[in-house]
Amino acid sequence: MDLWRCIYEGYKKIYDEEEVDVGDPGSAPNLLNRGQSEGRYGIWGHYISELYIEQINYNARTRTISMFIGS
Repeated sequence: MDLWRCIYEGYKKIYDEEEVDVGDPGSAPNLLNRGQSEGRYGIWGHYISELYIEQINYNARTRTISMFIGS
C-alpha cells in the first residue's frame, strides 16, 4: 500500500501543478480524452482518475521496481 500511495501522491502532485499552471484543457478535438495542456508537463490523453497501475515488477537482483501505468 505504501508503494501505491507514493505513486498516487506523485501523480497527484504533477496533475495539481499542471492545473495551477494552465488549468484544465478540456477534451481533445473529436475525442473524449483529455486534451494536451501547455503546462510544464504537457499532460494529455487521460485525467488522473482514469489511470491504473496495471503491472509492477520487482527485480531482486538489482533491487529495482518497474511498472506500467495504463488507463
